[in-house]
Amino acid sequence: MQRTVCFVDFNSYFAAVEQHANPALRGKPVAVIATMTDATCCIAASREAKRFGIKTGTPVSEARGRCPGTIFVLSDAVKYMDYHRRLVALLEEEIPVEKVCSIDELYGVFTGPYAEKDKVWSIALQVKRRLAQEFGGPLTCSIGLAPTVFLAKTASDMRKPDGLMWLDAQQPGPEFFALELRDLCGIGENMHERLKRRGIRTVRQLWQATPQQLRAVWGGIEGERFWQALHGIEPVRPPVTTRQIGHSKILHPELRHEEGARAMLDRLVYKAALRLRREGYECGEMQSASKRGGITSSRPGE
Repeated sequence: MQRTVCFVDFNSYFAAVEQHANPALRGKPVAVIATMTDATCCIAASREAKRFGIKTGTPVSEARGRCPGTIFVLSDAVKYMDYHRRLVALLEEEIPVEKVCSIDELYGVFTGPYAEKDKVWSIALQVKRRLAQEFGGPLTCSIGLAPTVFLAKTASDMRKPDGLMWLDAQQPGPEFFALELRDLCGIGENMHERLKRRGIRTVRQLWQATPQQLRAVWGGIEGERFWQALHGIEPVRPPVTTRQIGHSKILHPELRHEEGARAMLDRLVYKAALRLRREGYECGEMQSASKRGGITSSRPGE
């Protein structure tokens, strides 16, 4: 049965939400940060800020040097979740949402006659039109269409921002083969080195490799699953059992004392307990760990 995954990735999400909520920020370099201090890093950057090389993880001091006009905005989780719910509701009216991957990513799956390229492409364009009409401004998304989640996500990354890309698993095309190995999800620094040691240095060589070769590189079944995802076959994976739920927070310099840390710990434990209850778990143990500038709370579930 024909199958097409529609992967939707909202561009520069946190910064775009801030620009949408405050029109005075539109068209300006905006960086979202956790605390108003130069000791932290940027959580997100608007398109305008990205043109100066500012991105997630860029230190605030470096961002100021790259673009003195950067506007720094404190992150607002409540606002981002409110927009998230509204955006998901819109998308559910257009595509059969199968999974919400994160606050700014989700995908739906079309099957049978509904999975034909022309039909799915038309629906993807409709999603973009509705997003522009009902939200407008800086809130845009990149959409990837392909037979597997892996390829669809890859396609969504290939034409950012506000792109639309179709990837054919049988003939991915020169644009796909021009990617670097590290551009693909699942290939980090270590895996990149392992691939190179096996003589696989390009995406084309990776695509031409056999399932047995990739199994040898990965050292197990995940290599074959990667090959399947790369060639249009959605891998079957065993169900994952959640064993730990955690939250972390970088403390503001003014809170880096015992009372401030305890107040933040109470908040993190409360958030972890809410998630435990929502997902139907009971708590068997509580642990907290701190490191310089931050504190983490986790609640393993039974």
